[in-house]
Amino acid sequence: MRTIIIILSFLLALSCKKECNNQNSKDNSIKGKIKSLTYYDDDSVNNISRFYFNYDSKTSLLQSIDMHGKFQGIDTFIHGYIYIVRLNNDTILFYNNLERKQYLITTVGKQITSIYKIDSLSGTNELATSIYLKDNKVDSIYDIRLFIQTNISFYHFKYDSKNCKGYSSKWREFFGTYINKMDSVSFEFTSIINNNMIPNQLPCTDHGGGSVLYNIVYYLGIDGFCIIKPNLHLIDSAKYSDNSFTKYNYNYVENLVSKTSIISTKEGVSTNSYQIYTYY
Repeated sequence: MRTIIIILSFLLALSCKKECNNQNSKDNSIKGKIKSLTYYDDDSVNNISRFYFNYDSKTSLLQSIDMHGKFQGIDTFIHGYIYIVRLNNDTILFYNNLERKQYLITTVGKQITSIYKIDSLSGTNELATSIYLKDNKVDSIYDIRLFIQTNISFYHFKYDSKNCKGYSSKWREFFGTYINKMDSVSFEFTSIINNNMIPNQLPCTDHGGGSVLYNIVYYLGIDGFCIIKPNLHLIDSAKYSDNSFTKYNYNYVENLVSKTSIISTKEGVSTNSYQIYTYY
C-alpha cells in the first residue's frame, strides 16, 4: 500500500510539473504582448473604452477581445467584441460582434492580400479591401469604407529603408450628395522601436475608425500580419495636406510604452486623446 501511495504521489507531482511547465511556456510566449488597451479623451467621465486581449493557449495568437466602455455616461460590456479564427495557413475569419459583421482575410505568409465582407444572409463575399503589390512593396490599396465615406484609395506610398514616410488618399464623402475628396500625409518618426502593440502606427489606419482596415489591421498586426511592412519606429507626428497636424507623445514603464498622448490640431483647434496599455 505504501508503494502505491508513493507511485501515485510521484505521478501527481509529475503531472503538476508538466502543467506548470505548459503554463510557463504559454506565459513566456505571450510575454510583451498587449493585455489591455484604454482609450479616453478630456471627457473621460462620460466616454472611455477598455479592451482586453485574449490569446490562444496553444498557439499564443490573438483569439478574442472583450470590450468595456462608457459612452455618453452609459456603461457597456461586450464579451467577445472581436473573435479571430484561423481557418488555415492563409485564411482568417474576423468577427466584429458589436457591428455584427464578418470578414474573411486572405494572406500569403504574413502579408494580407485581400479582405472580404461576408453577407451572413446570402452567404456571399464582397471584396472590401484590395492590396496591390509592385516590386514586393504595396503600390496601392482600395477600401470600400464604412459610414459616410466610400471608395477610398491609398496610393503614392513613400518609403525609406525603415519606415513608410507618407502616402496620398482619395475618397467620396456624403454631404447630401457625394463629394470627391483628396488628402496626403507625411510622417516624422521617433527613435523608439515599434513592437506592433501600439495603435495608429500603420499607414492607412489614421483615416478614421470607420474604415474596414482600421481595426482589422491593428488587431492582426499584433501577431505580425500586415498590409504594409510595419514601421521600424513609432510615429512622432503626422502632417496632412489640409494643414491639420497630429503629435504623439509616449510614456514608458520598464522599457514598454505605457501611455500615448495624442494632440490633434485642425483649423487652429486642438483636441487631446490618450491611450493606456498593459502587457503580459
